[in-house]
Amino acid sequence: TEVIKLKIYATIFIKSRCQINIIRNNSLNSSLFIFKTKFVGSHCWKLVVPLHLKITSLQSHQTRSDTVLRLSKVMFKNSCSIVSGGVFSVVQFNSSRCPHRNKNISVIIDESLFYNNTSELSGGAIYITNTGQVIIRRSKFLNNQAISGGAIYAENIITLVILDTILHSNTA
Repeated sequence: TEVIKLKIYATIFIKSRCQINIIRNNSLNSSLFIFKTKFVGSHCWKLVVPLHLKITSLQSHQTRSDTVLRLSKVMFKNSCSIVSGGVFSVVQFNSSRCPHRNKNISVIIDESLFYNNTSELSGGAIYITNTGQVIIRRSKFLNNQAISGGAIYAENIITLVILDTILHSNTA
């Protein structure tokens, strides 16, 4: 089994964009860990949100690979996007024509702040689709705006857990 790991630690992104594309083959496991990092004043560029994780599965329905995205003590502030996800989006595409979707992406957000972010479509702070598990713990979503999902837009997710989290003054 092949494993890809990417860690971003104690970094500040000011008015910048970060796009991470993961193309998964049959037995590829990957993890992305962002810790004590700040994204401030980032804006959409060419339809890419400030932090965009695009996962394309090339495998058939008989194989399984896992992707784990973990954000811990991360701050997203004053960012905006003209597409879904004011600051953060996770989208999984399955390139096979198989009706079974590979929902083996885990997104874990812990002790993070999403403040004053805007999307002109869905998910003022985050936009997540076609994933297996999303866990949000001890985080704050304050003053985020979008047409739908003022703070969080989640669609086609197997498990969504929000624990000990503040959602305040978000509008849709």
